[in-house]
Amino acid sequence: MLHSLLSLFYTIREYGPLVIFIIVIFTLKNKYMLAITYIIGFVLSEIINFGAKGLIREPRPSENMTKFSAELRLNKYIGFHRYGMPSEHAQSMFFSLVFAYCTNLFSKKTIAFMSVLTAITLAHRVYFNAHTITQIGAGSVLGAMLGYACFYYAKLQLRGSLGKKDEDNAPF
Repeated sequence: MLHSLLSLFYTIREYGPLVIFIIVIFTLKNKYMLAITYIIGFVLSEIINFGAKGLIREPRPSENMTKFSAELRLNKYIGFHRYGMPSEHAQSMFFSLVFAYCTNLFSKKTIAFMSVLTAITLAHRVYFNAHTITQIGAGSVLGAMLGYACFYYAKLQLRGSLGKKDEDNAPF
């Protein structure tokens, strides 16, 4: 029993962002503008995460700091997967969670399931030294802000086609 729970815990850690992505895409399949904005925003979030890791360059807590420092000093290439700030898992999951919540298209049960999945994934990332709590927090905040910004953009685009225009009061 314990072994199967640990196995499930490990699987959720690895595939949590993908599961939430699929849930959001499936739910938004008939809402073209929201789905496109979500996908573009998700990709943009990944690019921003990649750039932030390159700028901040904070190693993961599991990193061998002696070796890491020596590689930095010698100007050796260090792959971005070795940097932990901000957490990509936290950023992508909070992006999806906030975007989904803001649309009001998801049931409370679905949002609750996505929230539990997010909590399990992030707890696993900290427990197994893939990230520090600070790295998780930074990724969560960044993801939530990007998720809301993308939703707000989609909302403006949807409302813009119905909004008041200059020519509405023009003479014949």
